Amino acid sequence: MSLLSKASDIFDNVVFPEFLDTLRTNHSKVNYQRLKDDIEDTLKKPFLLLTREDGEAYAEILKTKLAPTTVATRLGWIRSIAGFAEDNADRLMVGTAFYNYSSPFKYIRQCVSVSDMIDNEKLPVPEQINYFLENTSDEIRFITQLILKLGIKSEQIRNLNIKHIVTDGKYRYLSVTDKGFERYILIPEDLEAAIDEYLETHKLVDGYFLINSKGKPLSQRVLEKRYKKEADRLGFSFTMVDLRNAAASYMLAGGASREDVSGVLGITTNWISRFNYCVDNITTYSANNYSRLSIK
Repeated sequence: MSLLSKASDIFDNVVFPEFLDTLRTNHSKVNYQRLKDDIEDTLKKPFLLLTREDGEAYAEILKTKLAPTTVATRLGWIRSIAGFAEDNADRLMVGTAFYNYSSPFKYIRQCVSVSDMIDNEKLPVPEQINYFLENTSDEIRFITQLILKLGIKSEQIRNLNIKHIVTDGKYRYLSVTDKGFERYILIPEDLEAAIDEYLETHKLVDGYFLINSKGKPLSQRVLEKRYKKEADRLGFSFTMVDLRNAAASYMLAGGASREDVSGVLGITTNWISRFNYCVDNITTYSANNYSRLSIK
């Protein structure tokens, strides 16, 4: 028996049962066991010996049978199993040999349909962004900085309040809320300086950063229209959403992990697959180019 086959036996008899023990309900245990059995029966291979190509082939098979959301859920379950195996690879010992298992399911693209993919043709490149920053108004420059460095959405920007900036005594963080859940994003040093300058310039000590003539926060619609109008004035067609997608794409292209980028943007790692086409087509600009964007 080969080393991989022996490791596969250990996975089936030791590691996978331990994974099932981590699940809280019998219903979940049955679902995961059925899924493992189905993928092995369909591909005619033990789970531990599956390759990325096998995973993508199985995703295509699921797409012919199930709704897109169900496919994404099933692939998420598969990644959970593979991730547990990867985290517990030290248990896959055969004598003195060690099978260094790496999950082939991390980057399966088929969990997101082509229609959901981000179009890289819409994303601004660093030279365009630098020109935009150097020639726009103080308010629009500040909004652009927030999107580029923190990846936050227009709704979060319009609600941005000085009290949302917190510190642990060493670093400053921005507190944002997504679907009722609060999370904290580390504020880079260059953005810290930009925030301080904006506060000083506008003499703000509390309250919202962006307000209308009545002292109320800007509506999301007004904010997005104002941004588009400025982009049009400077000869660009990108929107706030395009800029946020660009920020995510360059993070990924520069080598940031899917987990880190999804944590910054507040989206799931499954949904990060939307950026695959963009990342594949970014060859000229690296994360270093992007991180050196002027925000002065």
